[in-house]
Amino acid sequence: MIDKTDKIMDAYKLAISARNFHLDHFNKWMTYYYVAVAAIFVAFYNLKDTCNSNIVYGLLILGFLVSVLWHLSCKGYYFWTKNWLDIVLKFERQLSEEQAIYSLFSKRVKNENDKLYLPTQSANISTSKVTLLLSFIASWTWAFLIFDKIDSINIHTIYNILFSLLTNIGLIFGLGLLLKSDISKHKLFDNQ
Repeated sequence: MIDKTDKIMDAYKLAISARNFHLDHFNKWMTYYYVAVAAIFVAFYNLKDTCNSNIVYGLLILGFLVSVLWHLSCKGYYFWTKNWLDIVLKFERQLSEEQAIYSLFSKRVKNENDKLYLPTQSANISTSKVTLLLSFIASWTWAFLIFDKIDSINIHTIYNILFSLLTNIGLIFGLGLLLKSDISKHKLFDNQ
């Protein structure tokens, strides 16, 4: 007969496995975005002065949209990874300290290897947050390039930067609302 601790340990291992599966897929998906953004930028850069302006504008808009979708994908991943971690930690609270592998590892790494001030040592930096920041900067850059390319409006550079930033934030927020997952029907969600 399986006791309660064994059931918790099995569920704990399954939660870690699911989190790792999600992480592995995130790394694959992010590669697609990196490659797409880089390819669009190379095409834009090579054609910006020699090609039909409609093609250049099309590449700029495509680069902007892909970067915004990349950013939203990063936000979605970060949401789910935080939730998987909460599940893992919930199970760890029910296990002995020796069985709570994830927390033991995290505690040891934090105590022994968190050396932000040393350039050749490891540090507790969230790669999810770094990727979020990079994707935001990429989408903001595309928005800036679009508004910079529109020279008939004659907007000064500072207005161009602010307008591109507001456009970027607005599109991220708007698409974020449109593409939001509906988790309210999940079994353990508090349906009140």
